[in-house]
Amino acid sequence: MPAGDKLGEWPAPDLVLAMALSPDGETLYTAANDATVRRWSLATPGQWIWDLPGEPSSVAVHPAGDFVSVGFANGTLRFYALPNTGGLLAEVEDAHEVDVQRLAFGPDADLLASADFDNTAKLW
Repeated sequence: MPAGDKLGEWPAPDLVLAMALSPDGETLYTAANDATVRRWSLATPGQWIWDLPGEPSSVAVHPAGDFVSVGFANGTLRFYALPNTGGLLAEVEDAHEVDVQRLAFGPDADLLASADFDNTAKLW
């Protein structure tokens, strides 16, 4: 349980729609309304940014920390390499009919759950 003390604050230039912590707890990833994902180091100041081809609505970091999954408002899922490249690894178009609102990796890292406003939850 967190102790209740603020450990840091990272101002974003636009509305933050989703966020996820890396498995080691050292990095915060935010997906924002300006079509970016930002990587915020909790240990050192600064950020690393990559632009996205659309509006992100959810983000989840793989338990191994090798990649991040991003859900988009158009129902697409994309997987990007970490830590610093942001290179596209894979894409699932029409993963959902509309906005992918939630993403979560299973504890064994073999499954990704996604949920949306189309009243479905899916496992990948």
